[in-house]
Amino acid sequence: MVYRLYRKKMNEKMQGTKEDDRMYSLVLLDDEKIVLQGIQKVFQLEDYGFQVTGAFNNPLKALESLDQLKPDLIITDVKMPQ
Repeated sequence: MVYRLYRKKMNEKMQGTKEDDRMYSLVLLDDEKIVLQGIQKVFQLEDYGFQVTGAFNNPLKALESLDQLKPDLIITDVKMPQ
């Protein structure tokens, strides 16, 4: 699902068309801060319609914030220490 959405946004950007100007909210969760920073720096998410509304290295803090943030998409590390 995530891959399809990403591909759709990439195709729209390459063709210069947009079906939906909506920005999707995105939460990143990884126990390593450098990974969180790398994802945001390497992948220019805003260019593909994603706005990072939260980046967490603590899963418990992320859980507490989900009600308020209500993200459209969460990208998380599969193996977290907590």
